[in-house]
Amino acid sequence: MNKVTTRLIQSYFLSGINYFVPKKDNKVTFISHIPFSDNPRPVFEELYEQNSYEISYLYHGSVPSDLIKKFKEMYPDVGVYQLTSRIGIKHLLRSKVIVHNDMLPLKPVHSQKIVNLWHGNPGKKTGYLHPMNFKDLYLYLDMWTSYFVVSSMVSAGIFSLQFRLDPRKYKVLGQPRLSRMLENENRAREILSEVLGLSVDNYEYLILYAPTYRYTSYYRFPDKLAYVINNLIKNRDFLDFLRKMNVLLIVQPHPSIRLDIKEELDNIKLINHHMFTIRGYIMYDSMAAFDILITDYSSIFEDYILLDRPVIFYLPDKEELDRYTGFLFNIDSLDIGDKAHSISELKKAILTAIDNPKKYSFNRMYLRKILYELDERHSISRVTAFIRSLLNNN
Repeated sequence: MNKVTTRLIQSYFLSGINYFVPKKDNKVTFISHIPFSDNPRPVFEELYEQNSYEISYLYHGSVPSDLIKKFKEMYPDVGVYQLTSRIGIKHLLRSKVIVHNDMLPLKPVHSQKIVNLWHGNPGKKTGYLHPMNFKDLYLYLDMWTSYFVVSSMVSAGIFSLQFRLDPRKYKVLGQPRLSRMLENENRAREILSEVLGLSVDNYEYLILYAPTYRYTSYYRFPDKLAYVINNLIKNRDFLDFLRKMNVLLIVQPHPSIRLDIKEELDNIKLINHHMFTIRGYIMYDSMAAFDILITDYSSIFEDYILLDRPVIFYLPDKEELDRYTGFLFNIDSLDIGDKAHSISELKKAILTAIDNPKKYSFNRMYLRKILYELDERHSISRVTAFIRSLLNNN
């Protein structure tokens, strides 16, 4: 029995039980695919401050004990449980509203609402658009969703192609994590320095390298991503380039990848979500610290354009990415940043971004208007108000 079939059987069983479990009118449960982070976290914090609801926060799989301890210290009256534990399932099924941002195989009953905040605008093909026709759980997302929050109806249209959600389920409210990115624009360097344990002001330029996983949620090649990253950060010519330019390159691998730099490097540092969450932040609190973003097809570039700063697409394995995942955008014609397929081309692209940061500004702003209908600074308050309205509606 494959993974998808197993999860579907579990879903039908759990959804059947859900039908008979009474819901508590003031109870809301949050779930993040990255523990206590991403879009659900800012909404949770604002709702928690109002002190009017019974709140639980569930987490997937195994989470470091120090992270759970820290979260419980910060929010002692919030129930924190493993999602698939008996008590976690109990809190889940008793909730009138469930807020998450990825995949929750549970069918809501009429008195319950499941709100999906997702984890960014669409960037790569999945679901019904996957080039290899993989049957994954995204094909069943409509059945498990009451509302799906997006930043624009254009985004909703792209999601519809992939997930075939009922159009009435879309809510244009924005992404709460982007509110945090914009709110902390002036504090971002300070936050990043705290997380890294060093002063980023000692460097002339800060660059974030954020590649995504290969190639799909059910057909991963984590070793391939590790190879792509290691091939870059262990290249002596590239390291010399960073030193001469006094650049600090921050590498953020996808959460599914475990990457270690054994030797201490002055110009390259790794970050992960745990480093932020343990200090009460989310990664997006530091996003505005960076002068340049390097990515591949990760949708992080769609977030970063709100800052109108240079984006570089580094695609040394572009043909494989296109074959196994596929791009929702034509990367070659997406004229918002230079493309590099080798380390030498990447160095040239970095120099161009430093010398002329506004080179693609007009195109970035044009894409920004398409992807974002509302002011993302107020996304947290809009989403929180929507969740409140669901809880208060009897």
